[in-house]
Amino acid sequence: MRDKVLTYIAITTMVTAVIMNAMNVYAGTPIWITDVLVSNANIEKQQAESHIIASVSNNNNLVVALMDNSQDPNPDDDTYIYRCRAYNSTDGGNTWTDRGFLPLPSGTSISNDPVVASTSDGKFFIACFAGTLTRDTHVIYWVSTDNGATWSGPNTIRDVSGNSTLEVDKPWIAADVNDTASRYRDNVYACWTEIKDPNTPYEVYSIKFRKIWPSTSTIKTLASPSNPSKVQWCNIAVGKSGIIYVTWMRELYNSTTGTYTYNVMMKRSFDGGETWSAAQSIATFNKVTSIIGDRGVDLKITNSPHIAVDNDGNLHLVYVTKTSAGDTEVMYRKITNCTSSSQLCTLSSVVNLSNNSKDQWEPAITVSKKSNTVHVTALDRRDDSSNIYWNTYHYHCHLGTSTCTSSSDWSIKKVSDYPSVNLPSVKPPKFIGHYHGITTSYIVDSSAKEAYTTFTDTRYYGGVLYRNYNIFSDRTTDS
Repeated sequence: MRDKVLTYIAITTMVTAVIMNAMNVYAGTPIWITDVLVSNANIEKQQAESHIIASVSNNNNLVVALMDNSQDPNPDDDTYIYRCRAYNSTDGGNTWTDRGFLPLPSGTSISNDPVVASTSDGKFFIACFAGTLTRDTHVIYWVSTDNGATWSGPNTIRDVSGNSTLEVDKPWIAADVNDTASRYRDNVYACWTEIKDPNTPYEVYSIKFRKIWPSTSTIKTLASPSNPSKVQWCNIAVGKSGIIYVTWMRELYNSTTGTYTYNVMMKRSFDGGETWSAAQSIATFNKVTSIIGDRGVDLKITNSPHIAVDNDGNLHLVYVTKTSAGDTEVMYRKITNCTSSSQLCTLSSVVNLSNNSKDQWEPAITVSKKSNTVHVTALDRRDDSSNIYWNTYHYHCHLGTSTCTSSSDWSIKKVSDYPSVNLPSVKPPKFIGHYHGITTSYIVDSSAKEAYTTFTDTRYYGGVLYRNYNIFSDRTTDS
C-alpha cells in the first residue's frame, strides 16, 4: 500500500509540474471578456489618451489615467482644455472608481498625455505635462500609496516656466520591476520631449531623461539634432539587470536631397540612467500624421513606437507606417542580444501584424509575465469596407512555441464589443488621442491575466454635436 501511495504522489507531482510548465509557456488563445466603461459617460464631452497599469504587488489593483475635457467651458471653440484624471479598480478591472482630476502646479490650467507606472511595493505613479492654453511648461507626476484611491502631488520632473524659449511635450514613465535581482529595483524613470524656440524657424527638439523615484537624478539629453531634424515621442522599457531602453522617433533631414528619413532610435543604459550607449536605429517608417475619417475629417494619428521587454530580456517593438497603397499598418520587430554594452542589438525581420488594405494604427504592447506571450492591441478598420469605423483588435504571439518573427506566428482577435467612428465635422477638429494602454498581471498565479487594455470608444456618443468619446477597458480571462 505504501508503494502505491508513493507512486501516486510521484505521478501527481509530475503531472502538476507538466501542467504548471505548460501554463507558463503557452497561454492558448486569450479570451476577452466584456468591455467595461472606465470614464464617466458625459454627453458632449471627451475622454482620450488613456493608459493602464496593473499593480506589481496585487493582481486585483489597477490604475487608469486619461485626458478629460468635461471642465472645458467652451467645447465648440478651437481650444482643447483637457486635464489628467485618475480611475482605479480593486477587483481586477471588473469595475472602476473615478478619483477625479489630478491637481495642477501653480500658474497652470491644463494637463495632457498621461502615463502610469507601478513599483513592487504597490505604489502607483501618473505622469503628465501641464501648462496654459498658450504654452506647455511642466512635466509632473503624482504618487498613490493606497491602490490609486488618493494621489499626492504634483511633483516636478521638469519646469521650464521661467524660460520663455522652452516648452515640454509627451512624457513617458516606467519602473524597474522586471528583475528582482536588479540593483536599481523600483527606480522610476521619465523621458519627455523638450523644444527650444517652439513654433519658429529655429526650433530644436530634444529627448530628455531623468530618474524621478525614489530620488531625482540630473537631467540627461539623449538626442538633440540640429534644425530642421526633429526627435519626439519617447518611450521607456526596463529589462533584466535594470537595463533601461529608451526609444524615440527621429526625422533626419538630408540637406543635399532636401528629404527626410524617418527612424525609430534607441539608447540603452546599464547603470541606472547615468551613462548611455550610442543611439541605434531599430526601425524605419513612412511618416503619417492623419488618416481620413467620417465625412472627410482628418483623424490625427502618429507612428506611435512602443517597446516591451519579455521574460528572457528580449525587446519587442511596434509602430505604424504608411504603405505605398496609402493605408496605415501596425508593424512589429523582435530585438535580441541587447543585454550587454558590448553588443549591437540584433534586429529581426519586420512583421506586418495588421496586414490588410484598411487602416490600423495606435498600437500598444506588453508581454505576459505568466506565459511570455507578446500582446499588441491597436485600432483596426478591417471590418468596415468603407475604411471608416474601427474596432480595437488584439494580435498575440507565444514566445514559448515560436520566434514571433513571421506573420504565421501571430493570431488576431477582436476586443471591443462595438465599433467606433471619429466624430462629425464640427469645430474643433475631433481628436481621439495618439495612444492607448495595455498591461499584464505581474504576479504569476491562478488570478493572473494575460492582458488588460483601455481604448477610446464612441458607442455612447449623442447630443447635437455628437461629441462624446469615452474610455473603455477589457481584460482576458485568467487562463
